[in-house]
Amino acid sequence: MLQDRATAESSTGFGKSLFLAEHWTGLLEEHRAQRTTIDPLALGAPLLPHIVLLDVLEEGEDFRWRLFGGAHADEYGVNLAGMHLNELKKHNPATDEVELIFRHATETREPTWYRIDYVNDRGCRRACCGVILPLFDADETEVTHLLGCSEWMDR
Repeated sequence: MLQDRATAESSTGFGKSLFLAEHWTGLLEEHRAQRTTIDPLALGAPLLPHIVLLDVLEEGEDFRWRLFGGAHADEYGVNLAGMHLNELKKHNPATDEVELIFRHATETREPTWYRIDYVNDRGCRRACCGVILPLFDADETEVTHLLGCSEWMDR
């Protein structure tokens, strides 16, 4: 489930996530890893469908998808933009792993690498690999948003 960067670098399925993490590291080095400094167009067209952006609500007690890339919607058959994680949990108990990933990134203030193995609604065994990155307020004291990237593969 939770991975480290070294595992991501040596595994398949993390190419786009590694690219996004490098972009985030560059922003962090400039003290600008904030929601307002993310330019989706600068990330490039191949990455955009794999991106999620979430609002961190109530100091990490809930999360709301602000952006749910098209590859996510295609994979899961639903667009979660505007949905709260706590609302989704009421209807889908399998979101516990997702909540763990979001909370880990918020609490550690570090990239959170993950691989989630699951069976989709068509009965195919799949793996979702990616990273969730914290974005900070102007004072860089609070995590206000999460930026993520996922890729999927058959397993």
